[in-house]
Amino acid sequence: MSDETHENDASLAAIADARRAAADRLITPWWYHPTMGVLFAIYTVAVALGDKLVMLAGVVLFFGGLWLLMNAYRRTTGVWMWGYQESAATPLAYAMGAIAGVGVAGALILSSLDVADGWVYAIAVALGVALVVVGHRYDRVLRADLRGEL
Repeated sequence: MSDETHENDASLAAIADARRAAADRLITPWWYHPTMGVLFAIYTVAVALGDKLVMLAGVVLFFGGLWLLMNAYRRTTGVWMWGYQESAATPLAYAMGAIAGVGVAGALILSSLDVADGWVYAIAVALGVALVVVGHRYDRVLRADLRGEL
């Protein structure tokens, strides 16, 4: 083998080692996904059922909470990975976005049809739970992908 082949092999091994190290650091704290689910549920109820002040407060709480959540994750793990970068977990990131979009849109539609508020609360809870479940799955798939197990 040529020296270039050995250098390429060493480079590829270093990349694989770095990916495995990143996977070991990306252990999502137990509170991350439940907190995100609660933020989405609050946002859903606020925009679907609230008056202008409640909607504004819900939007501020939602985006401020997501910002705090992201920074807490970064402090805890030492890294932050954008969920939509190409990996085996990317479809799950898109699924979480679709769940959130459909949930909020569904709640808004129901509230505009003067359906009982309980249905909006039910959607908000279902949305929050679904994000927790899919979020945990996203974490498992991402770590497996980084370790080269997929």
